[in-house]
Amino acid sequence: MVTPKDIENKEFTRGMRGYKEDEVDDFLDLIIVDMERLIKENKILKGEVLKLKKEVDEKKDSEESVVKTLEAAKALMNDISA
Repeated sequence: MVTPKDIENKEFTRGMRGYKEDEVDDFLDLIIVDMERLIKENKILKGEVLKLKKEVDEKKDSEESVVKTLEAAKALMNDISA
């Protein structure tokens, strides 16, 4: 993956009729800022995803426990009825 540092340190060869260096540098600076923001946002979102997955797993465990309790109660009620 290309990092903001890679963009910042990239050197281009010069041609006879190349681009204006200042314009290229300014544009690369914009890309660096956006990329740094996206990397931070991605890291935050990955953390939120892990947190939500953990919550879902906890809810599933709780749900399974409730279902087992209901099944046990139903079986007990059937035994009492018999």
